[in-house]
Amino acid sequence: MLSIYAYDRAPLARSDSYCHFRFPQKFLEQFDLTQSSYSWSIVGLV
Repeated sequence: MLSIYAYDRAPLARSDSYCHFRFPQKFLEQFDLTQSSYSWSIVGLV
């Protein structure tokens, strides 16, 4: 999730009039990943 939606990714292109998850930061907030570190996640996987 961090590798896809973090690092100031641009808003997603949607044709709907309203989409809560248009902004990648909302994904990270929903899954409580706003304070997570990508590099520490990789270290944990290794």
